[in-house]
Amino acid sequence: MGSLFILSSFIFLLVGYAIGNPNYSILISSIFFKKNIREYKSGNPGATNATRMLGKKIGFLILILDILKPVVAVAICLVISLYSPISWFNDGNIFVAGFGALLGHCFPIIHKLKGGKGVACFLGFALIINPALFGIFIIFFFIFVRTTKYVSVSSVISVFIVFIVSWIPGLRQVFYGLTLTERGEQEIFNPFWFTSLLLLFSFGIIALKHYPNFKKLWLKEENKVSFSGKHTKQ
Repeated sequence: MGSLFILSSFIFLLVGYAIGNPNYSILISSIFFKKNIREYKSGNPGATNATRMLGKKIGFLILILDILKPVVAVAICLVISLYSPISWFNDGNIFVAGFGALLGHCFPIIHKLKGGKGVACFLGFALIINPALFGIFIIFFFIFVRTTKYVSVSSVISVFIVFIVSWIPGLRQVFYGLTLTERGEQEIFNPFWFTSLLLLFSFGIIALKHYPNFKKLWLKEENKVSFSGKHTKQ
């Protein structure tokens, strides 16, 4: 892991961070609906609050756009790697771009570092690492949200489970890193720890962003999901 690895990882992180910066909940609500989502309900500029404010269709659109952030970031950096005369792509560090997208979404400089909570971006990050991790999140999220009725708790626990499961051989990553050699050949290199470490950092950020929810939960003020379509408190 030399200086080129560190330099390329930093560049990929910046590319991902830039792609993650635009908050589509803020932009769509302000441009097309002339509303400020940060002044509505929870104040969180994410897909869940957008659904409450703008309806299910717009909320679903924002969810998809947020999921795509890490996917697009990794795809762009892959193109950079494949067509660059320098071998940038080492040790799977292409996935740093996906983590950068999540970081940019949660702490966007264009929105004064006040972004979303990162769960949708994490879904996209898990998807690009291994679609099975995406499926595992969905399964456990719905199990926990059905039993606890807390979206925040279900999200954070499901993110942590994905991190744990990512250490299982075969689930670490399907989209392997390609290293371009001087002869133009492609070699496969799949470090067992790198993507799991990025998932751990992602979990830390998402848990931090959900601290207000944990505080409300302690005070018994956190909203519960009602499957009749209404939100209730403890």
